[in-house]
Amino acid sequence: MNKSSYKPIASPEPPAQCRQISAFKKTLILVPICFSTTISYVLLANTQQSWTVPNGFYYDWITDNRASTQTIVQILAAVLGICPRLTVSQGFNFLTRRSLSSHPLSLDFIDFLNGLAMSRVNWSLPLPYLLLLCVAEFLALIPAALWAGALTPVYVPMTAKGPFWIKVPTWSNATQDMWWRNCGRSYGAGSSVGLNDSSLTQEPHVVAYSYNETAYHVKYQCTYNGSVKQALEEREIPGQVVKQYFTHPTSQEAGYMTGNFAGTDKVVASSTVSEKEFVLSTMGYSTLQNVSCWTDIVPTLFQVNVHIDKRQISVIPIPQAEVSNLEPPYRIAIKCTDSMAALAMISSTSYTSIFPDMLMNNIYKVQKQRTNETVEQKNLRGVAESANALFDQSFIGDASAQLVIAQEYSNQNATVTVLALTVGQPVFIYLAVAMNTVVLIASLAEAIRTKFWGG
Repeated sequence: MNKSSYKPIASPEPPAQCRQISAFKKTLILVPICFSTTISYVLLANTQQSWTVPNGFYYDWITDNRASTQTIVQILAAVLGICPRLTVSQGFNFLTRRSLSSHPLSLDFIDFLNGLAMSRVNWSLPLPYLLLLCVAEFLALIPAALWAGALTPVYVPMTAKGPFWIKVPTWSNATQDMWWRNCGRSYGAGSSVGLNDSSLTQEPHVVAYSYNETAYHVKYQCTYNGSVKQALEEREIPGQVVKQYFTHPTSQEAGYMTGNFAGTDKVVASSTVSEKEFVLSTMGYSTLQNVSCWTDIVPTLFQVNVHIDKRQISVIPIPQAEVSNLEPPYRIAIKCTDSMAALAMISSTSYTSIFPDMLMNNIYKVQKQRTNETVEQKNLRGVAESANALFDQSFIGDASAQLVIAQEYSNQNATVTVLALTVGQPVFIYLAVAMNTVVLIASLAEAIRTKFWGG
């Protein structure tokens, strides 16, 4: 047996002034962990109560001086990170003194405890003790890292105090007859974005806003209608290049030009049967032949959400809200329903027909979706989705023109979201609270168990 490994330490007893430390002084080791725990719970309250640094001097200084801010954060994190380390190391110090007075300990174990108490690596220790000491020193670095995350200012969105206003288009009887074809009334929600929202977007800290706007909600449904007796026939008129005409079923002479510049035999015509329905007739597109689509035109209140940084607009219908009719004659609604026919008239070229190609491209995308629908159902859904998109774009175009040209609008209350600063990310704050609480409870339990490390 190597006698140098174990050496009993019992007598003579050390002087009383070195052996006994007052209970009051021993309780001082709890001060650092109590301090850091208090700070962690303050940050936890900050997270729960959503305390923020609003726009002003401190916000601007932190934003403009990120390096200086992070330096301050690192200093505070180092100070708060050393608090649990001080409590734990002093606890090991007192535990070592207490053990020395009552138990024989190996010199290696004493050196190990001394390394824990002094936060110092003794490279002469046996490998097991050395590994444990290195792990302990590594763990001692974690508190400061957690505090750095808990103290770093981060940007959070918050609702600004208003009132804020945005101009949304309106329509009057004076402009209905004069402007409805060029400007129209606003039926596309979100037309004010980028046109009449400069009072909101020019604020440096505004990141988003939302408001309510009334528009028409349409949802087309389509079917193959074999009873429709209408088709395209090719007519060539001397002196004119365009030779494709749509023939209305009620008259052999009625109809309108759908367009073909003698380079392609693929043409689609859309016939507006009523203010709520249209029928497709084709040459070269069997998928679209005799497709009949209809919809209800429902005035609906929409919530328009605008994200300025991402340049994104999302519109959410509020179906429960009571909305009065936008325009009893439904003139603009009928015009927007007729946008399919208008596009069919002008979209054919000598190479292709853009209008049916648009429909076929959307049908192709719908066919790629994995649903339980049949091929025919997917074809009809592709046409219906395209009709919805054209209807909405016609609304937005009319509303935008109404804002810019007719200068007719009303002020609508807007909810504005701005950037503010808060201290720390929640995950790091939660970890800091847990770490400090565990160390505090463990220190208190050990102090009570040992009667404040009494001999």
